[in-house]
Amino acid sequence: MKILTVRQPYASCIIRGSKDVENRSRPTLYRGIIAILSATNIFADGRAGQAARRCFGDSSIIESSQDFPRGGIIGVAELYDVVTESPSWWFTGPFGYLLRNPHPIPFIACSGYQQAVVSCPPAIEAELLKHL
Repeated sequence: MKILTVRQPYASCIIRGSKDVENRSRPTLYRGIIAILSATNIFADGRAGQAARRCFGDSSIIESSQDFPRGGIIGVAELYDVVTESPSWWFTGPFGYLLRNPHPIPFIACSGYQQAVVSCPPAIEAELLKHL
């Protein structure tokens, strides 16, 4: 299994099923189930506020960033394609990782990964598989 690190509020939007595209600067060849690791820092710009409204119905949630789980895996999704164009509101490019079938899991502490697709350590993968 692989891990994809995503800043909040976007990580939670993916696991809630409202965010179907994760934007990246590089493509990946990986396809399959991917663990969504919530980064330790939050993305608090104008687009993040729009995302919070779209996902949670309220952008004030951005200001209370302590409410977001951070520094661990919060769920899994299927990464099924990588595109350079998409009609999705979430797509900003240059590459969009298309995600579907999100599944929340109990928080698993895990940090230290950059925002890339990386292999899941065996101990973390074993813990993940208990919840799938």
